[in-house]
Amino acid sequence: METEIRQLLRDKAADVGLDHVLPRSTLDRARRRRVMIGAGSAGALAAVVVGAVITVGTLTGTRAIEYTGPTIEPRTKTSVTIGGMPSEIVSGFGSIWVDAHDQIVRIDPRSAKIVARIEMVGDARRTGNFTERDVYYLGQRGLTAGEGYVWAVGTSFGTQFSGQASTLDGGSSGDVQAGPSTSASFSVQAQPLRPGESPTIRAGSEQLPPPPTSTPDPRVPSSWSLLRIDPKTNGWKRISMVETRNPAGMVAGGGALWVAGEGFPEAGAVYRIDPATGRITQTIELQGAPTGIAFVDGAVWVPVMGNGLDAGSVVKIDPRENRIGQRVRIPRAFILEGIAGADHALWVGVALDEGNDERSDAVVRIDTTSGRLVDVISAPQLPVHLAVESGSMWFLGQNRDQVFRIDVATDLLDGRLQVQPHPQAIVAEGARLWVLREPDGSVTRFEF
Repeated sequence: METEIRQLLRDKAADVGLDHVLPRSTLDRARRRRVMIGAGSAGALAAVVVGAVITVGTLTGTRAIEYTGPTIEPRTKTSVTIGGMPSEIVSGFGSIWVDAHDQIVRIDPRSAKIVARIEMVGDARRTGNFTERDVYYLGQRGLTAGEGYVWAVGTSFGTQFSGQASTLDGGSSGDVQAGPSTSASFSVQAQPLRPGESPTIRAGSEQLPPPPTSTPDPRVPSSWSLLRIDPKTNGWKRISMVETRNPAGMVAGGGALWVAGEGFPEAGAVYRIDPATGRITQTIELQGAPTGIAFVDGAVWVPVMGNGLDAGSVVKIDPRENRIGQRVRIPRAFILEGIAGADHALWVGVALDEGNDERSDAVVRIDTTSGRLVDVISAPQLPVHLAVESGSMWFLGQNRDQVFRIDVATDLLDGRLQVQPHPQAIVAEGARLWVLREPDGSVTRFEF
């Protein structure tokens, strides 16, 4: 039985063209690596192939392997409530930072306690009898740490007012406070509409457009604010208004801030931003849609999907040249999702086309020194968020009920961590894994 399976795996490796991706000696060594998935079943035998991990289930058209490996039991588990609607979590400057929609929450990783809540409300300015403050809501995939600061992408949600206001009937007056979703002594001007004209609401002297009726085209530039948080003081400021495509990811490194701008199916871009001024200094066009970004070993790495020339690959950008220097092709990849890197290795979550409308999910490993595809490791779910640290690569599955672990020394899937309810994002820091959960607005620290 084992002989037949091994021969079938050799044939499959040739079918997907792996012999053209990696040297024959490397493939031969990899074909000799085997791991049992499940317990006591010859049919569960799998072969780990450098360049592709192929299981018997994949060969017969199964969408993904059914992973029955061990459940990881953490040594300790500590949770802290954030509140709001948190969406991103990063590690940097000796702290854990959480995007909590209208504030940045700073956590001490040793005590797992909140040490600061940084509200995204701007400085006060006087307008007549009112004091105004701009309110910013933080965008998803818009939080990173590096180059001396923590960075966030913010959208101006409105203006918070406070001061003296008179009632509409001219009666008594008193102190009022009005947030972005409330109103205070605004005059609403109405005028006849011409055929086909949309209504416009005027609040004071500011003209507000009607809410959009459809999703904006991601190829059309949009305006968002770049917010900079000083980890020494927890103070923050808006340093620029940026006119680009919506962010698909942001990372700091190489003396710059790098933003992957959305674009589908053929047009995307990577923007280089000066950390001192917040201005775009370089635009690197992509032939496809970026789905994330990472800075590893002195270079910017961007997974790309869609229909363009760069689709199905991870592109490498050299900060010294500000252009694409290399494209690492991933055979049969049509979805590229999470990305993380460390120690000369880059990891990307992918879905591979198996033909006949079937797919298999995997994590690919790229050697950042040579820029070559090293491993494709079968995954039970599409990885949507990745984190790597201290010899382990963790990924959050598409079903958002489990986090899986890969041993970076062997490239083998070696356990799963049950996480409820509905984890949103993860970050690894030392021997700890932090899991952000959106429904209950909490962060949990797992120690192993």
